[in-house]
Amino acid sequence: HWDTVLLADGNLGIAGDPDRLLRRSHELLRTGGRLLVEPTSADVDHVVPVRLSNGRGNNSERFWWAQVGPSATVTRALAAGFEPLDSWSVSGRSFLSFIRS
Repeated sequence: HWDTVLLADGNLGIAGDPDRLLRRSHELLRTGGRLLVEPTSADVDHVVPVRLSNGRGNNSERFWWAQVGPSATVTRALAAGFEPLDSWSVSGRSFLSFIRS
């Protein structure tokens, strides 16, 4: 089991299912392991379809991405079995840490 899971730059939103990602992170971490999350800066909680563009007219297929702000991240992490540990900001970016109980 892992000591740490890091979800930076909004990666909690991968595949549009943050609850599934949090549950999987909980499974991977050892008891007492830490989850570090950089939530979306706005206090949002929604899933949106997105496409990537290379800037030359080529776009990816549409896929789902979740945007989860600080409050929603805490609520979802608690539901996945984590306990809040700390929060801080650096250069306008917010971070949250949790511990696996």
